[in-house]
Amino acid sequence: MKRRDFLKMTAATSLFASFPTLLKANNDYQGMLVVTVFARGGWDPTSFCDPKMNVAGERVINNWATTNSIQTVGNINYAPFADNDAFFRAHYQKMLVINGIDVKSNGHSTGTLNNMTGIMKDGYPSLAALFAASNKSQQLMPWLAGNSRPNSGKLLTPSTMASRSELERLKRLALTNRFRTGRTDVYLQDEELALIRQFRQTQGAARMNDQQQMPKQRRQYQNFLASTYSDGSFENFINLLETADTKGLNPNNRFFGQAASTMAAFAAGISLTADISVSGFDTHSNHDTRHATAMTNLTSTVDLLWYMAAQYNIADRLIVVIGSDFGRTNRYNNGDGKDHWSITSSIIMANNPPWGNRVVGSTDGAHFASNINFTNLQQDNTGGTTIEPKHVMAAMRSYLNIDSQPASLKFDLSAPSVPDFFNPALMT
Repeated sequence: MKRRDFLKMTAATSLFASFPTLLKANNDYQGMLVVTVFARGGWDPTSFCDPKMNVAGERVINNWATTNSIQTVGNINYAPFADNDAFFRAHYQKMLVINGIDVKSNGHSTGTLNNMTGIMKDGYPSLAALFAASNKSQQLMPWLAGNSRPNSGKLLTPSTMASRSELERLKRLALTNRFRTGRTDVYLQDEELALIRQFRQTQGAARMNDQQQMPKQRRQYQNFLASTYSDGSFENFINLLETADTKGLNPNNRFFGQAASTMAAFAAGISLTADISVSGFDTHSNHDTRHATAMTNLTSTVDLLWYMAAQYNIADRLIVVIGSDFGRTNRYNNGDGKDHWSITSSIIMANNPPWGNRVVGSTDGAHFASNINFTNLQQDNTGGTTIEPKHVMAAMRSYLNIDSQPASLKFDLSAPSVPDFFNPALMT
C-alpha cells in the first residue's frame, strides 16, 4: 500500500485524527539546526580561545607559555595547545568567540545550570530544548540529549543518544527485514513486505473503528498501528549513519557517536536540535596532559559535526554553540592540576556568517573578567557590565528568533540589557 493510499484510508475511517504524528518526520522543516557542545567538567579557556601568557613575578598560568606564544588567525587569538592550531585555522571564519563570561559560581551543578539555561534556577530549559519546543516540531526525536540529566523545563522529553551497543540494537529494530545491519540481504522481497504491512494496517484500522471495542482496546490497536507504520525516516536515519564518511577524524574519540547520530538525524529530518556532552575536563591533577586529551576530543567532535553537515548538505542551516561549566584557575595546584574558576568563554559557530571571525568580551592578564559597554562592546571597567550566561542566552534566543515565543516568555532570564553580539561591525 502506498503511503498516500494509507493516509486516505485512515482519513476515511477517522483513524488519522488520533494517529500519532510523532511517527513521521517533518521533512518540510528547512529552518536552523542547533547543536550545543558542552565541555563537561570545566574547561580552560586560557589554553583555548582566551589564551594567557605568564606574568613576570607571578605564578605560572600556562606551561605552554614558557616556550611558546599566543597564536592568531584572522581576528581570533588561540593557545598553541593540543590540536587547537588545526581547529582554529579550519573554522575561524565560522566563529564568534565570547570571552570574560562570569558564571558567578565554581560549582559543577550551578555552573552547568547557568551556562546551559542562562539562569541559576532549577526548572529552566536548555537552549536546545527551548528551540525544539518553540519550533513546534513534529520530528520523531526533535531534541537529542547526550547526558543523563538534560534541562527540559518540562517542555518536551529528550531522546537520549544511544551508546554504540544500543545503536546496534536500534539498527536491528529499524531494519527488521535485513539479515544483518550493514548488508543488503533481506528476509522478504519489497512486494511481500508491502502486502504484510497492508494487511496489518487494514486489520488494525478495522478493529480500531469497531464500535464494540472498549476504549482501552482501541488504544491498544492504535499503538499496534503506530508500531508497524513508518514513512521510512527512521530507516533513512540508520542508513545515513551506516554510510557516513567520518574522514578518519580521531577514531579514538568516544564522543563521535553523539556527533554522527546528531547529523544523521538532522539529515533524515527526524531531529532539529541536540545537546552533545564531551567529558574529561575536570583536571584537578595532571592538567596539561589530561586537558589536552579532552580538548582534542572536543575539537575533533566539532570537526565531525561540520564535516558531516557539508556531506549531508545542511551546513548552511547549522548553528553550533560550545561552552562549559566554568573555567579553571590561573595557576597550577600542587598536583599540576587546575581547580575551578568562575570566568569562562563561549564559541558560537555558523557557516560563513557575517558576524564570524570576531571576538567580543575580554579578560585581563590574570583571567579576571573585564566589564563591557553593551552598546559598542568595548571594554569599560568604569561604567560597563560583566557578561553573564543570561546575556549570552538572551542573545541566542533573539538570534534564533525564539525570544518572543511563549516558551521563552515563560522562562524569563531577567536580562533587560542584551549585548549586540551578532553585529558584525562591533568587536571588543
